[in-house]
Amino acid sequence: PDVDIEKTIEAMLSIRDQGKALNIGVSNFPMKHLKEVNDELAAPIFCNQVEYHANLGQFDLLDYSADNDLMVTAYSPLGQGKVLEEPLIKDLARKYGKSPAQIALRWLIEQEQVVVIPKASSRVHLEENLDIYDFVLEDDDFYAIDELPKDQRIVTPDFAPDWDAV
Repeated sequence: PDVDIEKTIEAMLSIRDQGKALNIGVSNFPMKHLKEVNDELAAPIFCNQVEYHANLGQFDLLDYSADNDLMVTAYSPLGQGKVLEEPLIKDLARKYGKSPAQIALRWLIEQEQVVVIPKASSRVHLEENLDIYDFVLEDDDFYAIDELPKDQRIVTPDFAPDWDAV
């Protein structure tokens, strides 16, 4: 859809300035739009919610976010289950006595500027998703996950912009 970003951001700033919102967040903003809002409109964005998981790199966005004090909210953090099938993730799950989902989520939350919103289809999954704070990935394991191929985007609606354009 064709949306006037400037008018939308102005409306969001007005809501924030009225005290009805603490911060402004966006979703699925490619770098071009994020830079436009942050740099040209001088509207400090608090977070950008994007697809991010062990099989999809968002490294340019993460670098930009760190430089601009912006949070990245990772949706689809398990790549709709595809990440759970990664042999490395399975091996690390055995090593740490955790599930593959817990390894994938832990890798994400160990990154500065990243928060995660995993889906939980049952109470068991909810509890499992929360049980990731009693361990830390060893550096070698963390960086091994970093080295997985990062080209498996799952969410690609017809109206989507060129996500990766800088």
